[in-house]
Amino acid sequence: TDISFTHLLELLDRINVQLSEFEFLYQKCNANNNDLLPSFQKAYQSGDIVVLKSHLRLWQHKQGKFAELQVIQLKMMLTTLNADNITKKEILILEDYFKNISNWTFFELYLFGHAMPFLDEKFMFHLFQELHQKSILYDNFRYDSFSMLFYIYNNIILFMLEHDHLDTADLLIQKLTYYFNQQEKDYYHRARLFNLQGLALYLQGKKEIG
Repeated sequence: TDISFTHLLELLDRINVQLSEFEFLYQKCNANNNDLLPSFQKAYQSGDIVVLKSHLRLWQHKQGKFAELQVIQLKMMLTTLNADNITKKEILILEDYFKNISNWTFFELYLFGHAMPFLDEKFMFHLFQELHQKSILYDNFRYDSFSMLFYIYNNIILFMLEHDHLDTADLLIQKLTYYFNQQEKDYYHRARLFNLQGLALYLQGKKEIG
């Protein structure tokens, strides 16, 4: 049955479960069934074009907005791997969808992460600022969901460095550095952050330090 987001929040409040916990449990229970995002991501990271095209054919025969967005997401992955082409119409569909998001979930974060190279620069950065301003909503998420936010931070910092927006990239790196200074045991993200810091210093002309 259909349920409104407000009603869902009321139900979760009654049983003393936070929205972040609910999303985490949903993702965990549906990772191998209803939710194919982990499968998409695994195929994408390994460059498995055959699997991605198989998923694409499956979703192209489904109806509804979610199916349409899944098709676009898969086409973006394949385009990045030089195995397909995303159209201007599909980018406009994405932009319209992003403009009307009231509650960002794992799906929207994945979608935005893959859409970043294809979106208009100003539009993309505006969306990122919106996510950044709402970061308090995600600070209480489980560890793996913050990894998605780090993935987005990582991509936008690399984008800013590539387009010579060094001051903006440096500001974002400082924000991440401040956060991870409080997370001494988080070696994985700290190592990736160290790489971003080195790249930024190198591009700023501080080659010996970087």
